Amino acid sequence: MKVLGRVMMVLACVGAIAGSARAATYQRQPGIRIEHYVFNVEVADNSHLIKGQTVATVRFTAAGIDKVVFELKARNDQDTGMVVESVVDARTGVPVKFVHQGEELTLN
Repeated sequence: MKVLGRVMMVLACVGAIAGSARAATYQRQPGIRIEHYVFNVEVADNSHLIKGQTVATVRFTAAGIDKVVFELKARNDQDTGMVVESVVDARTGVPVKFVHQGEELTLN
């Protein structure tokens, strides 16, 4: 099993956080296991901006996996949602290519 290692995502969340809970509706990704994750969040009293950092440990349990998809709502026309500023392999410091559209963050 190959471990991608820790992937660090720097996020900026804009607008109000939705208050309603919902069941997980995302599709599981065969061959990928998220083993551990940590969220560091910074909130200011003088704005609606929430800054955060996520560190996730990803393990590939099958060959041929070339991407990892996270459910993460992108900024929308109402100026709410999240903006991913960077994704880095925390072991090596090397930037990871990503696409953030709609409700998916795809790491390549």
